[in-house]
Amino acid sequence: MKDSRLAEIELSRIRANPYQPRKHFDEDDILELAESIGEVGLIQPLVVRPSGDFFELIAGERRLRACLVAGLEAVSAIVLEVDSADQQIMALVENIHRKDLSSIEEAGSLKDILDRTGWGQSELARRLGRSQASVANKLRLLKLEEPVQKMVMEGLLGERSARALLRLPPALQIAAAKKVIDRELTSKEVEELVNDLKEGKPLEPKTSLSDEPHVEVEIGDVGEGFLETVDETDEGRLDEDSIRRRNSKKKALSFNGPEGPTGELLHQLADLVEKQRKKGIPVVWKVRELAQSELVVEIIVDLKKQLLMEDEEI
Repeated sequence: MKDSRLAEIELSRIRANPYQPRKHFDEDDILELAESIGEVGLIQPLVVRPSGDFFELIAGERRLRACLVAGLEAVSAIVLEVDSADQQIMALVENIHRKDLSSIEEAGSLKDILDRTGWGQSELARRLGRSQASVANKLRLLKLEEPVQKMVMEGLLGERSARALLRLPPALQIAAAKKVIDRELTSKEVEELVNDLKEGKPLEPKTSLSDEPHVEVEIGDVGEGFLETVDETDEGRLDEDSIRRRNSKKKALSFNGPEGPTGELLHQLADLVEKQRKKGIPVVWKVRELAQSELVVEIIVDLKKQLLMEDEEI
């Protein structure tokens, strides 16, 4: 780098840094900073480099934006004679020191520097005062699926947790990331989750009856009748003899199930089936599955029996 100098520069002559690593700026934060600058002025000068008749920003884009909002015409700036590679590195370091640069934004800036300069990871690490492993770990984050990267940039997913998800295939990576956020899992719990998924365990294992809202549909001595429950038997339901034995103890339809929209829907189905059976229509319904993600109900009408009944009436 060459010597620096302090100068008063018109804002109209300062251009944004084309290599700015930060992609997101909080508008409320900038408005608050603009109010402060309007009251006491710009305390910390911008850092720029000459670019023809203009200047390119090296560090201080938040301050530059706030100065524009505050209506300033000129600001103090430190002018440095640096090339574009040094400009990009200085902008990256300045943002890293602020500690609110996301790891994805940092990784993107590192990759951009490597692509533009042709440096290896070791050379870039040396210039940043870091280890090569540190740079490599940051760059690996760019292999995350785009939705997962967005979660990291928005602060919803931590860097260590995100890096653990790299071991998963794309589709599962996204689903697992959502679960991590929903369950607020720690980094250690994320690693355990990834290990389980790598072993072939499901992301959302099926729960037993004791873990789910209990649904029991009983239809008594109206027609054939049946009892169907969500069960963990080999066939996932009660056998026919058990159904008939339990039905023989009942005289009318009864229902025990979850509250809310699901329970209301099941109650309405039970009432509908009961009304049709009282009219002589041979209809039964079965709750095939009640899980966190879906409710499966089967309604069966014995058409052959219904036709025989209609023939008898004729």
